[in-house]
Amino acid sequence: MNFKADNNLLFSLSFYKSFLRGLDIFGRGDWRSISRDCVITRTTTEVASHAQKLFNHINACSKQNRTARLSVLNIISPEAETVGT
Repeated sequence: MNFKADNNLLFSLSFYKSFLRGLDIFGRGDWRSISRDCVITRTTTEVASHAQKLFNHINACSKQNRTARLSVLNIISPEAETVGT
């Protein structure tokens, strides 16, 4: 059971890193290209939904002067992919 949870976490991190790479390449709003070329396991709608959640999270953290709850969304650069490997 713990093994399955670890796989889901790794899959989420892999998806998120690929999403950030696509965001750097194609820019904000080109969700179709990101889902087609970088995050091939997700639909355009799923990528757009994730982007909306990410940008809302970033805005909420920047507006508040408190420490936000740690989340995978706190990784904001694709260079973070080399960390921990």
